[in-house]
Order: sequence, then C-alpha cells, then structure tokens
Amino acid sequence: MYNREFTPEKVSHLNDNEIIVFGTNPEGNHSSRAALYAVNNFGAKMGVSEGMSGQSYALPVHKHRRQKMVSAVERFIQYARENQNKKFIVLPIGCGAAGMDPAFVALMFRGAVELQNVILPKLFVDELNKYREVGVQISDDCSTIIRFPMEWRGKYVVPQGIECLGESSFMGCSCDLVLPETLKRIGKWAFSDMGGFDYCLRIPSSVSDIDDKAFESEWCSPIMLVDYRGYAYNFAKKNKLRYKCVDFDEEKFLKEQKEKANRDNRTNCGLSNYLYNIKDKRPIPKGQIAIARDFAIVLNDNGHQTLIGGNEDFKQLNSSDRINKVAAAFSGYMALTESGNVITCGNTREFDCSREIECLCRVKDVVASEGHTVVLFGDGTVKSIDEPGGWEGVPQHHKVVKDWREIKQVAVGFSNIMGLTEAGTVLYHSVDGYTNPHFYDKCRDVVQIDCYSHYYGTDSSAVLHRDGTVISDTFEGVEKWNDIIQISVGADVIVGLKSDGTIEMIDHRNERYAAVEWRNIACIECKFFNVVGITKDGEILSL
Repeated sequence: MYNREFTPEKVSHLNDNEIIVFGTNPEGNHSSRAALYAVNNFGAKMGVSEGMSGQSYALPVHKHRRQKMVSAVERFIQYARENQNKKFIVLPIGCGAAGMDPAFVALMFRGAVELQNVILPKLFVDELNKYREVGVQISDDCSTIIRFPMEWRGKYVVPQGIECLGESSFMGCSCDLVLPETLKRIGKWAFSDMGGFDYCLRIPSSVSDIDDKAFESEWCSPIMLVDYRGYAYNFAKKNKLRYKCVDFDEEKFLKEQKEKANRDNRTNCGLSNYLYNIKDKRPIPKGQIAIARDFAIVLNDNGHQTLIGGNEDFKQLNSSDRINKVAAAFSGYMALTESGNVITCGNTREFDCSREIECLCRVKDVVASEGHTVVLFGDGTVKSIDEPGGWEGVPQHHKVVKDWREIKQVAVGFSNIMGLTEAGTVLYHSVDGYTNPHFYDKCRDVVQIDCYSHYYGTDSSAVLHRDGTVISDTFEGVEKWNDIIQISVGADVIVGLKSDGTIEMIDHRNERYAAVEWRNIACIECKFFNVVGITKDGEILSL
C-alpha cells in the first residue's frame, strides 16, 4: 500500500537529496512546460531524453511506442531501488500535452509503490488503488489484460494503451466493459460465456486481429457493436456472430464500397507480383512508389500514375510500352518502361539532363535523388547522370560507378550511392566525411539495399539480408528486426516491411510513428520526410 506523501502540485524547491522525475520527448528537446522548468531550475540538460542530469531524471514519453516508455520506467525504478539515499519526486508524466491515459501510465509505476524513496502523484495512486480494488491482472509490459475477476460487478474502463486481451481474459464476466481505441488483438475465448443474452459490447475500429474462438460459448456471448468499415464487422459476418453496426448508413456504406472498388481498379499496380513476394517471403522490388519533396507517385497496373500531394508540373507519363517503375527526385519524376526506355516529367534542375536520360535504352532500373539520376543497365553496368556542373561541393557520382560491374540493384542519395552485386555483396560510397567506407565490405547474402541523403542532411544507408535481417550505418536498433522483406530509407527515418504486412520503423523525428499501426501492407517507401504504403487491397496510405 502507498502510505506516504504525494507529489505536490508545484515543485519549486528541492533539497540536496531530492530529484525531480519529469517527462520529455524522445529527442530530449524538453519543450513541455515541466521539462523546460526542470532545465531552468533543476539542471536538466537539453538532448538528454532519459536518465540523470543535475537534480532531475528524464523519462521519454512515447505515446505511439508505449513499450519503449514502459522499459524506460522500469529502468528508472531499478535506479531508484539502487539509490535509496535519494528521494525521487515523480510528476504526472505523459498526462499533460501528450494526452496519455493516467490509468495506463500509473500501471507503469506499479513497481515504485514499494519504494519509500519514490513519491508519486495522487493521480497515479488513485488509479493504482482502482486497479487493486478490481483485481485485474495486467502483464508486466502493460500491453495485455491477462485475467479479469468473474465476480466483479459494475463498469470497468480498460485503460487507453492496452493493446491485447489475452486468452480467456473476460470469460464468464458480467461487468459493464468499455474497450480502448488502442486495442489491437482479442485472444481465444476472451469473451466466452460473458454477460447475458442481450449484452452488447462495443468493439473498437482499432482491432485488427480476433481469434476465431474469441466469442465461442456454450450458452451465450455478447452482441458485437461494430463499425461497418472495421475489421470486427467482417469478422462477425464471416463467423456468423451476433452483431449490430454503430451508426450504420447503408447508402453511405454502398457508396464507399463502390468508390473503393473504383480506387482499387486505379491503384492495384501489378500488386499480384508484390503479393507473390510476400507469400514466399522474398524481397519486394522497389519502384512501385516514387516520393519527391512535396508529392508522391503511385504506379498502377495499367501505367496510370496516382498523384499524392501537390505538383503544378504533374502530368501523366504515357507510353505505348507498359510502365514498370517510377522514380522521383526533388520536384520531378520519371518512369521506366518494359522495353527499357526512360521518360521524364518536371521543369526542374535534376532533370535538365532528361534528354540524355531518354536517349538511353536497355535500362533495367532507374533511381533519383537531388541532382543525381542513376541508371542500371541490363548488362549489370551503371551510369550516373549528374545535374550539369554538379551541385556545389558534391563529387560527381559517375566517377564512382564507372567501373562497377555485375550490379543488380542501385540506390542513390545526394552524397551517397550504393550498388548490390549479383553475388550479394555491397558497393558503397559516401562523401559526408562521417560514414565508415568499410562498413559494408564484409556484407554477404544481401538481397536489397537503400540509402538516402539531403544536400542539407546526413547520409544514411541500410541492407536487407536473405534471412530477413537488416543492418544500417546510422539507424541503431534495426539489427533486432527480423522477417523483413522490404526496406526503405528516408530523411531521419527507416522502415521495414514484414512478411505479415506489418511495419517496423525507426523515426529520429518521431513524427511518423503512426505508420507502425498500418496493417495488410504490400509495399512501402519513404523518402524526404514522407512515408507511403500500399495495402494488399490497393488502398494508398501516406504520412
């Protein structure tokens, strides 16, 4: 039981042994009111997103990557346990501008209740008392409800942040249950024998995975209240379960279905090839999506290009030959036809050499970046076409690639360039002065590469191995990924597509993490500061 003081409404003074514990963004910019106050008064340092500095302890707030925040709180509790001579005053972290559910954040601090040297906000203590009163069992990582007591009567609101209801979690229960919009998965027998015959349970539209036996029951199961556009609606119809649609508008529904069918016809660009690669866990070829500075192009199966965003110079690239791939640079784009010819569009500097590009033939692949277009020929040789005179301070890529042979894929940034050989090794060149040029010398069994750099940013690159693992020269943590079938590198972001259609991501700007919630993805691409994906149904998603 918590039997000590609470965190005061305002902490204006600290004794020598006291430490204030505040929340900040993952970059440690300390832009929130509490974080900035810690910088000005208690020695918190800019750029330190986790740990001690001065008389303060920073904790990163991850609203969309909550498990990272859970791990950071666990490390704090261990630190407090090892420093009993210090008194840690915890602020209501994540419950201000971040808008996190106090009931969920409080769960992260369950282990701190036993520590007399940790002072918690009354808000957290009240939520923890409710949690103990109910007797619900929640996993250590705060992601899953393991078991709810059958004897509980009354209303129970599952904290916003819970992502999974475990096997048999609410079996036989009769509570008034409210599920959160963060819920993604419902396990086997989760709602078996729950409630009475007329009991209704609202299933959030965020749910994307329900076990076939989740509602299996010997005598009754709740009526599902579902969004007719969500996963639960199709699940209920497929399994012949009792359901009611919330705010169902049949006319609107039929109209949306028709629009979706029309959109699928426009945007399903050779998607069968991509689905084939997903099924067999093969690396997905790039060239389906081209991203420029403020627009993106998605290639359709009939050669039609779908524009996302604005581009005054946009026009359809039409060809008598089938268009197989698209590429984009700063504000222009190009397409590669089935016969190996290149066509371009855009009155931009990066395509001042478009005449030279369009004179080429037997082209196997084409990629572009600011000031550079790189062409891969069918014989495995490479040609780099630089903007005339080159952009100031950047060496010409054609000097790097003139001796490359037996290449099967290329990637290019403003100041870096990569080549993947038929043998599965990597050729890499960077002029940023920071990248280790020998990082990829020992790479073997590589099936896909990508790189990116701005004329005003740093160089980044990554490779995908045949076993589904990834390494990068700038993105720490990608080595933990597995089962990856496509990678893409952008400005301060890297994404990996898994064979199950989900996304892995590292985002240094913390602005595009919503993409990790995407499901059923068949193709993914990120360039500049944008991320675009295509679902297996042909829907285009973008951030």
